[in-house]
Amino acid sequence: MELGLLTVLEASQYLRLHPKTIRSLIYLGEDEGGLRCVRIGRAVRLEKIAIDEFIAKHVAGRSVTSRLLDDH
Repeated sequence: MELGLLTVLEASQYLRLHPKTIRSLIYLGEDEGGLRCVRIGRAVRLEKIAIDEFIAKHVAGRSVTSRLLDDH
């Protein structure tokens, strides 16, 4: 069974961001708009589905904002 867990490096390659940016988004926390992660001991893993949800939430938020600005 594939869980779809990515390391920080794999997530950074997937999002084409620097690994430090990924770690900053993890540190920010999900409640503050950051990335949700799974900690297994000292290892940090990110669910691919959580990354995809993060992308969708931020793209959707940006498109709604841009639509509001276009209406005025």
